[in-house]
Formats: sequence, structure tokens, C-alpha cells
Amino acid sequence: WENPVVTAANARLSCVQQQGAKRRSWVLAAQRLQAGGKLWDQPLPSEPTRWGMAVDARGRIVVTLRNGQVLCFGSE
Repeated sequence: WENPVVTAANARLSCVQQQGAKRRSWVLAAQRLQAGGKLWDQPLPSEPTRWGMAVDARGRIVVTLRNGQVLCFGSE
């Protein structure tokens, strides 16, 4: 499936699969809207669910994973 993308006010967020030397891994990546450059990325402990990403009204990012975990990135 295609990588899910969520566009926020200042960034485009996506879950990206990376091929490592030993195994595949996933990261939550943020890119600038205008220039497209990388802002940051955060490793994920498991594969994300299809379209399992959202941004709430406070800017927190919620990602659901296939192993049943729900992760929240951001602060109060």
C-alpha cells in the first residue's frame, strides 16, 4: 500500500518504510511543505496500520501500529 500522508499547517507527515542491513523498519517522517526538505523523523517500533495516522487540534500526532500499540507524539 502507499505510504499514508497527513498534511498539517507546517509539515507533511508520512510513515516511511526503510530497508536496513538486517531488516525493514518504519519511521514517522515530517517534511517541509514548501521546500520538501526533512524536518525530523521518529523510528516506529512496528509497522503502522493503513491510514492509522491523525493530528489532533493541539498538534499532537497519533499513529496506530499493527502490533496494537497507539503512539502519541507531541506535548501537552
